[in-house]
Amino acid sequence: MLSLWTRFNPRIIKAKQVVDSGRLGKIKLIRADFGERKPVALNNRFYSKELIGGSLLDMRIYPLFIAQLFMGKPKSIHAAAGFASTGVDTNCSFTLGYNDDSLSVICSTMLAETDNTVTIYCEKGTIFFSKYVYAPQQIIVVPLDGETEDITVELSGNIYNYEAAEVVSCLEQGLTQSVMWSWQDSLLLIDTLDEIRRQIGLVFEGHDR
Repeated sequence: MLSLWTRFNPRIIKAKQVVDSGRLGKIKLIRADFGERKPVALNNRFYSKELIGGSLLDMRIYPLFIAQLFMGKPKSIHAAAGFASTGVDTNCSFTLGYNDDSLSVICSTMLAETDNTVTIYCEKGTIFFSKYVYAPQQIIVVPLDGETEDITVELSGNIYNYEAAEVVSCLEQGLTQSVMWSWQDSLLLIDTLDEIRRQIGLVFEGHDR
């Protein structure tokens, strides 16, 4: 399941239920960021091409996952990036377009501390994830015609335990993949990342064909 523990976080599941209920209308814009300052050092894995460093594959995967979970497969992708002397991306941003006029705008950086939040703007309200993208501390629903609602679900364990429980459940049922995060979901995420890498010219020699 690509180690996407975030998919099985009860808070993320609850937010998806709110969107799927339709009470906020269609999503028109998702804005997400993930930025943490990583010390510039040749022995830091984030700056190592051999260790597949950079902001895109290590940090951006979480906000991209959120966009895919809520919006599905993008129709268009437009990406840009900045690079370290080691050849890995230090800054990366991209916009995903869908079949209607909806967009997802996402950025990641290893050069600064950003808000590390997600905002989902719908026709009839907004859903806000406080930091961090991969494990939000709080999720709030703000309807245009109602009172603000805190849908933060109480958690237990280290949050990885929810993915582990799903694995156990799948094994007990004789399943080879989870309906919550299927092989196709993983392939779509990787395909999108590959297209972003193609656009920004990020190649990992010895790994890419």
